[in-house]
Amino acid sequence: MERAADVAIVGGGVIGCAVAYELARRGVRAVVLERGRVGAEASSASAGMLAPLTEASSLGPLVGPALAALERHRELAEAVREDAGIDVELRETGILRAAFDEAEAADLRERLAWQGGLLPLYWLDGPAARAEEPALSPEVTAAVLSPREAQLNPGRLVEALAAAAVHRGATVEEGVEVDGLLTQGHRVTGVRAGSRTWAAGTVVLAAGSWSGLYGSWLGLRLPVRPVKGQILA
Repeated sequence: MERAADVAIVGGGVIGCAVAYELARRGVRAVVLERGRVGAEASSASAGMLAPLTEASSLGPLVGPALAALERHRELAEAVREDAGIDVELRETGILRAAFDEAEAADLRERLAWQGGLLPLYWLDGPAARAEEPALSPEVTAAVLSPREAQLNPGRLVEALAAAAVHRGATVEEGVEVDGLLTQGHRVTGVRAGSRTWAAGTVVLAAGSWSGLYGSWLGLRLPVRPVKGQILA
């Protein structure tokens, strides 16, 4: 059976569902094909930190996009709440990065030197840090407070993106394991899952850590692989 879409998206994690939602908002017919359940793998196991500066050790190429994403999440959270009725639990609770000795304090100062103009950041000595967070160890000597960094519930985000995409006209199909691409000459024209096919003008590979396997269909080496991890919620 052949089904048609403007865009076929392989993978129903946060990226695949976000792509489907943004396409559907623009009137593009999109289908998400997920081999298991939407958001059941790495997307739901994320800690949900929106912390571009906390996770950056230098001013690399990802810092700018990460800062833009932090701002975009506020608009996105409201948009999916309107379209799907789901609260992704975005909370701007801030982050306190603590130092226990002079070496760690020096590292905080070094980061503050290049991060200071990117988001509001505040240097705190030990007593001021404990006034901000009384549960801190008395051994904390200094800290940097980053009040704009945030958090959300990653499982609810994927759920909301998928539901909002469907609300806008996208299709989400679970239990569909794509096992090949449809091609004409050098052009990809769709995807195949067993005896089922989907014709599509564009195919998006959003299979997360499994994308390396799918790259081989195109003769590409994508250096991505799954690794084991756990999270307690």
